[in-house]
Amino acid sequence: VLVTGATGKVGQTFLRRFLGDEAWSDARVRAL
Repeated sequence: VLVTGATGKVGQTFLRRFLGDEAWSDARVRAL
């Protein structure tokens, strides 16, 4: 998953939910 604006309000909320979801436990995140 490529996330732009990861440090913003929406990006932080997305990352928190994404990383906490077991369905995506093997996924990697790249934030630019």
